[in-house]
Amino acid sequence: AVAALVADVAGRIGARGWPADERWALAAVLVLAGGHARLGFPGSDHLAVLSLFALLALRTLRLAPALVRHVGRRRSLASLFGLPLAVYLALLPWTGAERPPDGDEPYYLLLAESLASDFDVDLADEYAGDLWRQIGDRRLEPQPGDPTGDAGEVFSRHEPLLPLLLAPFWAAAGVPGARFAMLLLAAGWSVATLGAVRALGARPRGAVLAWMAVSFLPPALIFSNQIWVEVPAALLAALALIGLARLRARPGAWGVRDACLFALPLLLLPLVKLRFLALAAPLGLAALLGPRGRSRLRLAAGVAVVAAGLLVLIANALIWGNPLRMHAVGELALFDIPLARFLRGGSGLFFDVAFGLFAAAPLWMLAIPGVARAARRRGVLALALAVCLPYLVLVASRREWYGGWAPAFRYGFVLLPLLTAALALRLERPLPRGLAGVAVALGGLTAFVTAALVVEPGWATSLAAGSSSLLDRLSAGVSGDLIRFFPSSVRPRPATWAVPLVALAFFALSGRLGRGLRRPAGGAGASGAALLMVAAALLVVAANRLPTRVAELEDAWIPHATGALWPQRWTIDRSRFPGGWVIREGSRIELEPVSGGDAVTLTVHWMPNRPARKEQALEVLAGDRSLGRFVAPAGGAWRTSRVAADAWRHGDRLVLRSLPVGGGPPGSIVLDKVEFDWR
Repeated sequence: AVAALVADVAGRIGARGWPADERWALAAVLVLAGGHARLGFPGSDHLAVLSLFALLALRTLRLAPALVRHVGRRRSLASLFGLPLAVYLALLPWTGAERPPDGDEPYYLLLAESLASDFDVDLADEYAGDLWRQIGDRRLEPQPGDPTGDAGEVFSRHEPLLPLLLAPFWAAAGVPGARFAMLLLAAGWSVATLGAVRALGARPRGAVLAWMAVSFLPPALIFSNQIWVEVPAALLAALALIGLARLRARPGAWGVRDACLFALPLLLLPLVKLRFLALAAPLGLAALLGPRGRSRLRLAAGVAVVAAGLLVLIANALIWGNPLRMHAVGELALFDIPLARFLRGGSGLFFDVAFGLFAAAPLWMLAIPGVARAARRRGVLALALAVCLPYLVLVASRREWYGGWAPAFRYGFVLLPLLTAALALRLERPLPRGLAGVAVALGGLTAFVTAALVVEPGWATSLAAGSSSLLDRLSAGVSGDLIRFFPSSVRPRPATWAVPLVALAFFALSGRLGRGLRRPAGGAGASGAALLMVAAALLVVAANRLPTRVAELEDAWIPHATGALWPQRWTIDRSRFPGGWVIREGSRIELEPVSGGDAVTLTVHWMPNRPARKEQALEVLAGDRSLGRFVAPAGGAWRTSRVAADAWRHGDRLVLRSLPVGGGPPGSIVLDKVEFDWR
């Protein structure tokens, strides 16, 4: 089915079908996929999946020249629908088996079942039955903040538009049917994004390259079959951008069809998720401030969007008793929020190692100079980027920017059509010499991350603990603290601010230094590969040579022979907690820090585990030498204990041991982090 979809698109755009070399490769890979279990070596299934996707990626890349010609001739973009659908369809069986619905996904499915079977949104009977067995392995309970009725009804805090779309697919095939519905929405979003990029003024070459990046790389590749509101919201945003671009390009010819294309998606956005009202309302106002021509239609469209947003708020107040449903009105008091929180949230949305866009696909960093170029041109793209700022400010002000258990860039996904247009501006011409090698290095790193997330879909989801699932495994593999060199807005550290500043400065300078320089013929690939390998080697060396300043005791580079993560993995809003590792009485945790001197003062952040009903003790040792012993009362809060080691030998291991105090059942302590002050 995937091969047929790709071949159909190739025929429609005038490209060659599957060449002989690719057909032979496909046959070999299918043999591997069918008989991998008999090969007898671990990871053969991963190799088979990765081989299939590598071949599909090669076929897609070879279509790029024909796609550029097709788009340049202004042919119908609907004929490209089968290409993203083929890629997303190929990923579905593997990800569906490896990663069951989690986070908010099961609750959208519960709503879809209620709408399909009961024609209502009361979930009381769905919670009481065993419907959860069709979705996952955990019994589902109402979420915090879910409204209830006087007659025992249980409603969902989520808006019903996405479940309404999923209902017929869920009724037909359950979870696989709902995932297939998301594939269709994702493929539609992909084509609509290409249409928006072209409408916003991008040339064919840049538009196609940026479209391939946004459609076939994370985060879109991961979100394509996930049951989240982000894909349908981005689809509506792309359609609205097409309408806005047509208004700005030819205001005198903006007719009823164009007004509907612009207004209807914005009317639906708040019904997908209320937070998208912060994007729909400014876009509606942008229509009111448009150029002269067809002012009545423009006024009607803008007023309709703003009025629809107000009606949603009024309806929520009447039905749920709160215009913001589960949120408090006081949460919108943005002037009371410290500036540092805005900076952390805004930076983390793009740079955070687990939840940022650039962590999901480093190649997206090329959009930075594209945004700057759009601002200088002051066209419709610059206007669209400006009107998305209220949404960015709202998201950056809240802890939820990191997206909970969702893959990276969840809360920013709706902005991908705009970012794709900015990326297209950077790619519409060959890159200057100062940027070509960096682009190849970023592309290689993106290919590595994409391959890892394809073979292990579960790695796309990370805890809010300052690292990512993929980086945790790399740190454990090199037995060094790589995590400290990557920015995290959940757990701020020097890299949180240093990496964005260096990246912004580099892309600002690279454009100036590369002006007038001819693109190197054949040199970009070699220099980019060399840059990537040197950067990786330097990171490993730095992790094992630079002195340890802070050791977060739940990090993967620290061996954990016993104990457990604190708080538990599925704790809601984990960013409220410092995070740590629990060890029971008589247990220990050991680590080998990189020494930065002959003496050190250690600061240990710890507390007795809450259920404990007696005193708890912590002993700090350097190897087998005791440095200090500390006792805390039962149920105490976080403690800061300091101890000095006047003679620290290179290679000494730091040992933190929980000691029994008195009688009674054994207790436990939570260890957050250790700070090292070397001298």
